[in-house]
Amino acid sequence: MFAKNLEIALALLCEKGDVSHSLPPEFAARFDALRGYGKLPRGRERRDQLLTSGEVASAILGLVPVHPNWAGHAATILSSLRPVGGVNASFFGTATLQASIAHILTDATARNSVRWLSVSAAERAINSNGYTTLLYEIDGVSRRTFYGRAEAVSLMQPGAERDFDPGEPYSPVSREVVFNRRFFLRLAEEMQHARAFPTSPAGDGSEYDAEEAQQERYKKLGVRRGSRFLNIGVDNQVTWPAEETLVKFDKYQFVLMPKTQDYVQSIHIDLIANQLSDREAITVINRFLSIMTWCDDQFAIAQDGWSGNPVPVPVRKRDLAFTTTYQWIFDRQIPSPKRLGALLHSIVTGEMQNKTSWSAMLCSISSGSLKSNILAKAPQKIGFVTISRFCGTSPAIATLYGAFLRFVQMSNLMNIYTKPAGLPSLMRARIQNLTPMMRTS
Repeated sequence: MFAKNLEIALALLCEKGDVSHSLPPEFAARFDALRGYGKLPRGRERRDQLLTSGEVASAILGLVPVHPNWAGHAATILSSLRPVGGVNASFFGTATLQASIAHILTDATARNSVRWLSVSAAERAINSNGYTTLLYEIDGVSRRTFYGRAEAVSLMQPGAERDFDPGEPYSPVSREVVFNRRFFLRLAEEMQHARAFPTSPAGDGSEYDAEEAQQERYKKLGVRRGSRFLNIGVDNQVTWPAEETLVKFDKYQFVLMPKTQDYVQSIHIDLIANQLSDREAITVINRFLSIMTWCDDQFAIAQDGWSGNPVPVPVRKRDLAFTTTYQWIFDRQIPSPKRLGALLHSIVTGEMQNKTSWSAMLCSISSGSLKSNILAKAPQKIGFVTISRFCGTSPAIATLYGAFLRFVQMSNLMNIYTKPAGLPSLMRARIQNLTPMMRTS
């Protein structure tokens, strides 16, 4: 049976499964997801390939999740569920749920014994999705086989089925999809008919158009088998491509993605192809952005990101928290020169020796924007070492001291501090020595 023919058959069988039947695009999306997870043949060239019973079983399990795009993921989880009590307590000796469904489709005796199969992708236990119950009859005796995750080792031991109590699942709400005997009988008939009367696949193959377009996109972006991408958002005003672009920098290759309504500009690098660790890749990215800032005379800042995706993934815009208040009160004033003189006198005489006092002093002499302006314009030549040498204090305090001296110079207040008779000569010399450095920066 071909994949497209199976898609149509399942859509017809599910018509009466709800008050409103699913639309054909939903089943097309489920089969696209199954191909993406390798549960069905991929590529237009394999369109006329007959499905195995195991692939048909995976497609059936792809009907379980509510959202079609999760069909491949759900089929992967559910296919590996194992019978409680081990193989000895399983349905006709099958080892997994996928094998049980495949046996039902291919064996008439097993198919006629089935009453119903109930499958759910909900959480049976914490972080453990998927559980199944298969009810069938053998020699007029009803039997049940429960399926669970292989990680529950105690349930996989022989004899565990005798004491097993399914109870209530962990999830407060769960959906179960029930496949009865008529479902398997009609699907088996379709498979037998397809083998007996070979035909071409249904449709025109348009279901592969999106897949081919995506593969072509990945090829242009340098994606290869085994790729592992690092995705970094970039806050910038440099010239950036308007479309996804593969660029070469030195011996490395980047993928640049543009800014959209939901995503920021981002840069992506294949760690495997470029033979880099996460830390080395971030260093290369920073060097690339640094060159771009020099060329455009604009900023470019690497933001947060992550690694591990097999393809480049755009980075969503950041929604950072900020502080607001219903009653906003602001009562700050620029102090008078007399107040500034008193503050500096307390500094140079040793009455203000810790970082907290220095910060409070800067807050008291300027508004928030003016303080930022002072700190931003503090000359680079007055660094930690230079200020510490003159002031004999810690680098953190020395930096604030340098910023304050810059404020003094900007405000033309030097005469207030250099002439008082009570000012220590050593500190006056320090101020006078620092002032030329600030003026020449």
